Amino acid sequence: MERATSMYQRLLDENKGNGYLLTVDGKPHCIAYWDAARDSELVGKAELICIHSLSDNWRKGYGSQMMDRVLMDIKNSGYSEVVLWVFRDNLPARAFYEKKGFALTGISKLAFDAEEVLYSKRL
Repeated sequence: MERATSMYQRLLDENKGNGYLLTVDGKPHCIAYWDAARDSELVGKAELICIHSLSDNWRKGYGSQMMDRVLMDIKNSGYSEVVLWVFRDNLPARAFYEKKGFALTGISKLAFDAEEVLYSKRL
């Protein structure tokens, strides 16, 4: 939770990207950010920087609702492809992204002492 809070605070402080907050019963539940891809080899693509939901309401469609909104906004902003990085060991997140049409690219990198893998989706 501390790492996620720190990441969100940094994004807010930098006024970086396009942020979304989904509330459930008047309480924050899901947050997402996207912007132009940050890696030089991904120029011209959008990047889903983060999408996180509280586990209390998983598998109720809220994450899909947020993802659909973000992907629509990315497409409406003129991008034809979106990428995202996810920790290799985060199997629930990877299954969610694959269900939403993202495909593993075969590219990986180290981040926070763990391996991240790159997913991509054509819009």
